Amino acid sequence: MGEEPEIDGMIKRKVYSKNAIRAEYLITRKGRMLRPIVEQMAAFSLSYCSESIENKERQLAIEL
Repeated sequence: MGEEPEIDGMIKRKVYSKNAIRAEYLITRKGRMLRPIVEQMAAFSLSYCSESIENKERQLAIEL
């Protein structure tokens, strides 16, 4: 997968040209197929990386 989900077919960009240009992004079937994988990655990170994430959030709050 490259850096551009649109190019990789994960999302579709629909441009509306009226007064101001407006774009809408829609998830494609190919993009929807990734949902179970992303959910498993999220579950893994919550189970095994939550302490690391909390430490980074605290560090960012201190820096701000």
